[in-house]
Amino acid sequence: MKTSHVVRALLIAAAIVALVATHGAILYFFSTHVTVSVAVVSGAALVLILKHVGVLGPLYARLRRRSPR
Repeated sequence: MKTSHVVRALLIAAAIVALVATHGAILYFFSTHVTVSVAVVSGAALVLILKHVGVLGPLYARLRRRSPR
């Protein structure tokens, strides 16, 4: 039983490393091939991070509830 937990932990760690490396490669590609200001890149990265985490949906719903009609 113990080896299955170790294998599962290693697979999760490998998946996280692959995910971070892929995102880094994409950012590197765009930074070297596309000339964009730092503000645009950091803003887009922030939106992507919020989208990945899942914050935008609840935030949008909260803003929709507060707006008067």
